[in-house]
Amino acid sequence: MKPITIHSIYVGQPQTLSNEKGEWRSSIYRTLVNGPIELGERGLAGDRVTDTKHHGASFQAVCCHSLDHYDFWNSHYEIAGSEQALGPGSVGENWTLLHADEGAICVGDIYAVGTARV
Repeated sequence: MKPITIHSIYVGQPQTLSNEKGEWRSSIYRTLVNGPIELGERGLAGDRVTDTKHHGASFQAVCCHSLDHYDFWNSHYEIAGSEQALGPGSVGENWTLLHADEGAICVGDIYAVGTARV
């Protein structure tokens, strides 16, 4: 099994979004980080959650998504190859991971990421 690696890192800020169903606040839209970034107990520098009831606790400091899953989502929603196709950072994750297999990841696992332990 290949080691899990970080493909890309993203941060976001609360924004007001709207569509035909109404208006709401979300931090789902992310900006790619180029270079090192500080990871604190509550998350990445420059990242802020909107829904603090369900996100942002110390045990929720980073949201991860496997790069491999984007093929599934694009196929499932029949958007592969289109302008709407999903790619890294588009489901609100902070870290898009390579070789992240849920069959080998367990609650309570600890990973080294630079000098951090997550």
